[in-house]
Amino acid sequence: MYRTIGMILVGLIILAAPMGSAQTVPIGGTVGNGTPGSCTESALNAALAGGGTVTFNCGGPKTILVLSQKNITQNTVINGGGVITITGGLATPLFHVTAPASLVMSNILLDRADNTNSSG
Repeated sequence: MYRTIGMILVGLIILAAPMGSAQTVPIGGTVGNGTPGSCTESALNAALAGGGTVTFNCGGPKTILVLSQKNITQNTVINGGGVITITGGLATPLFHVTAPASLVMSNILLDRADNTNSSG
């Protein structure tokens, strides 16, 4: 088992289950209303619901602590705009993608997720 403790800067990551045909990305949501306090795990959950493109309006740089893994079951694109960090605080895996969904991430920092369930 391995544990990743460092940070991962995500320029562009594509996590995808095997695709049998072209997939589309539905309309997503925005996390936050322009203030740092509005960018919470619950706001992230709401924006992720149903897939689509997720963006952030946190009024500047923001770190969002997640206490539960985000299960991606619809095609999803997450764009952190270069100012968002998502952390699991060394205790929580961040994302799990279920076939046939895909997850594309750009301009976001993933920090201190727990991956002790990984084999390698």
